[in-house]
Amino acid sequence: YDSSESPLLYKDRLEVSDGSGPVDALANALKRALEPDHPSIRDINLVDYKVRILDPNSATKASTRVMIDFSDGEDTWTTV
Repeated sequence: YDSSESPLLYKDRLEVSDGSGPVDALANALKRALEPDHPSIRDINLVDYKVRILDPNSATKASTRVMIDFSDGEDTWTTV
């Protein structure tokens, strides 16, 4: 994110996308929604993701943590 760009603003926008799995599809839909107002997002790509089950004894009710690695070609960062 370049600080010279306008701050992220909420706009009521619905986007859908496909991808190589649900996390990639989510990342593509987010990029599609944000790119018109923030063109630098075009250079950001999903690199990897990890899913952790926080309470394995809860079976399908278990809470999960998804850590997603993104890169803009220079830096890499993780979201939780």
